[in-house]
Amino acid sequence: MAKFFRWLFWTFAPFILVAAGAGLVWLGLELEVNFLLWAGGITALTGFGWGAILVLIHSEGGGFD
Repeated sequence: MAKFFRWLFWTFAPFILVAAGAGLVWLGLELEVNFLLWAGGITALTGFGWGAILVLIHSEGGGFD
């Protein structure tokens, strides 16, 4: 069961980060707050990077366990 939840977290975490980043960017554009734009951009890029690392780990074989 723990393996399933670990897989679930690692699978969806990058998408959550990208969605949160996009939401912050949208909010920053609406409110015209540069800090929110920077925070959203960094959050979204972190999600993309995290997703790329996970794809690399899985493609090398073995996965997480």
